[in-house]
Amino acid sequence: FPEVKTAFLPDVVLSLKPVRQCIKRKGILLCFREDCEAVIGKQSKEILIEQIKKSGYESKVTSTLVPFCVNRKNRKKELQKKWNEFSGAQLIITDRLHAMIFAVITETPCIAINNKSKKVEGTYEWIKELSYICFLRDGHLDRSLIQKLADTQGNNTFRYPISNINKLFKG
Repeated sequence: FPEVKTAFLPDVVLSLKPVRQCIKRKGILLCFREDCEAVIGKQSKEILIEQIKKSGYESKVTSTLVPFCVNRKNRKKELQKKWNEFSGAQLIITDRLHAMIFAVITETPCIAINNKSKKVEGTYEWIKELSYICFLRDGHLDRSLIQKLADTQGNNTFRYPISNINKLFKG
């Protein structure tokens, strides 16, 4: 199809316009893999939750997966619920690719940790100029980094420059 404009993207969700809700951000949202791609074990997650608590933040564990069928009829509603959840967090800590992408499009600060497949790292290379997304290769979380990003929750200067992605489709 030589007359069809094509572009290489790590994930089509990055072509969406920002979906940030105008709600007050509160707490830290943890969204970790529970499968063979995970690099952070159960004990490390428990330690992280304790560190967050000691730092004075609330935390909530979530997933990008749901325990029921999402079909054409309910998918927009389910996505909006998940995006509202992400929009309401001060900070997201994750090793899931789509959790990092949801942080990007909801303009929510995020610490993204690599997983075994390296998909998070590969996609991060496309968005690394976003100041509100931080990437860790080794999973070693520094308490000061958590505080720094979580305390920016009142900062409305975070913007996802979708125009950069859209330039790929022009011309």
